[in-house]
Amino acid sequence: MEILIKAIDSRMPTVEEWREQLNEITLPAAQALFAAYPDAEQAKATKARIESYNSAVALLQSVQAGKQVEPEKQTKAALTISAYSANPVTQQQVNRAKLLHWPTSLDDGSILSMVDKLPEHVGPSVAEQYDYYRNQTDIEQYKSDKAKSDELAVLDIQGCSKLGDIIDIRPDGFCWGKAECPPIFIRIKVPGGSEKSYQYLREPVLGSPDSTGLLPIFDTKHRWSIDISKINDSDEFKLEDFLNLVLDKSKV
Repeated sequence: MEILIKAIDSRMPTVEEWREQLNEITLPAAQALFAAYPDAEQAKATKARIESYNSAVALLQSVQAGKQVEPEKQTKAALTISAYSANPVTQQQVNRAKLLHWPTSLDDGSILSMVDKLPEHVGPSVAEQYDYYRNQTDIEQYKSDKAKSDELAVLDIQGCSKLGDIIDIRPDGFCWGKAECPPIFIRIKVPGGSEKSYQYLREPVLGSPDSTGLLPIFDTKHRWSIDISKINDSDEFKLEDFLNLVLDKSKV
């Protein structure tokens, strides 16, 4: 098996860095969103019009193919297409709706192809976008340095991998990505080891239940680590020697 180990510390920003990002990136982004959509329902309406048009087209195509459809539904579909054709959604409206409802990875194809590629909601909704930015503008900017510092400290412990943390375990000969290498990561090999038997080495350290009483929070993101002063990238170890290097952070 092959093991991916963190070779540097990841960390949350300092309060000063966070405020700089808030002022230079987040707040301007929020202001731009509010300027484009003073009413969040506009983007929802655009998406609904596109979906209604495509549904109507599909229904009439099925009629042409011989499917039996109630006359009332055919009439409604024809009226929908007629109304849409008289006042079609512009490409700018499509782009705005796509920004808030669809993944940015979609191309700028036709309305039909875009909707066909996304039969279900997969991106953040307008409401979710608004909630995020409202939280940033109305709450975050007024937090005291002490409150935000405490919050960032908890997030750092719970969400940031640290020097020596075991990140991933894969089978022998696994093809790692280009980013999974020094200086950010070290990869070591334990030939013949069964990665399935040692997936527990990817576990976090679990803390107390959250406010629901059901889900435990992470005390630290990664429970198991290795002293990287004792290893180099591409080193090979016997299984017993490797296990002797592993540290349990929950017992430190």
